[in-house]
Amino acid sequence: MLVLDLKVIGNTLYEIRNRKLMSRAEVAKKAEISDRTYADIERGSVNMRIETLLKICRVFNITPNI
Repeated sequence: MLVLDLKVIGNTLYEIRNRKLMSRAEVAKKAEISDRTYADIERGSVNMRIETLLKICRVFNITPNI
């Protein structure tokens, strides 16, 4: 079940990023994480700390419960 949740989160972040016309590199830089880490998050292949999720949410100006 957790893997499915990570994929859903990753897909949601991918969609938001595309709507905002941002590159992965832009999001990663603003969230202060590596490009590789952000790419893995979007693919749903890595678990992230809540702090990382909150940083990404701040970049997109969203809350984690969307």
